[in-house]
Amino acid sequence: VALGLYFSRDAYWEKLYVDQAAGTPLLYVHALRDAPEEVPSFRLGQHLYGTYRTRLHENNWICIQEDTGLLYLNRSLDHSSWEKLSVR
Repeated sequence: VALGLYFSRDAYWEKLYVDQAAGTPLLYVHALRDAPEEVPSFRLGQHLYGTYRTRLHENNWICIQEDTGLLYLNRSLDHSSWEKLSVR
């Protein structure tokens, strides 16, 4: 039997809104453990995209606390930044 961490969901979705402040919590990612000694460590992958396929992880808009799995808004999302993210 192989032990390992696994996720309860294949994908996580959350809406962002203009004028959300930096530091705003967005969602928690939870990993399930097979053994008590397993410790999850979370990292953002290359599949974190906005509506227009903008890579949100490359411009540091979204960050994750590696020990807790909390995704949060790293920068304030105002109208000018939203326009930058929305360019196709």
